[in-house]
Amino acid sequence: MGKEFHLEDRINAVPFEERDGLTIINLIRASVAKTPELIEEIFPGKQLIQRPLSPAERTKLAAKAAGKASRAAALERHERVVPIIKGVLERDPTASLAEIKAVLDKSGITPVRSSQWSRATINLIMIKAGIRAKD
Repeated sequence: MGKEFHLEDRINAVPFEERDGLTIINLIRASVAKTPELIEEIFPGKQLIQRPLSPAERTKLAAKAAGKASRAAALERHERVVPIIKGVLERDPTASLAEIKAVLDKSGITPVRSSQWSRATINLIMIKAGIRAKD
């Protein structure tokens, strides 16, 4: 394996009197074509070619995507559940969390980690929405 050169070293290897814009551009093009990693010297974090992701990078991307999907699902669920809770409280301002739970369980909307709503989850949603709970 030959000695690795940085882009600056390659440019400095051109005699000073031969350095002009076109020569430098062609040198950069040829250097990057031979060694695509050199682009990171010009634009840190950028790549010209696709490279396989490391397991850690794949895990990080998957976790980020899962978090984004989870937040979107929670927001959508919140937007569907809050009007139901408000409807119950409009019909009966003294409705308990257990009564609201019964209505939500029959609504067909399920919480994230269960098949039925818990009073604690309903209470958290109500707090987030600024609705006061009775229990």
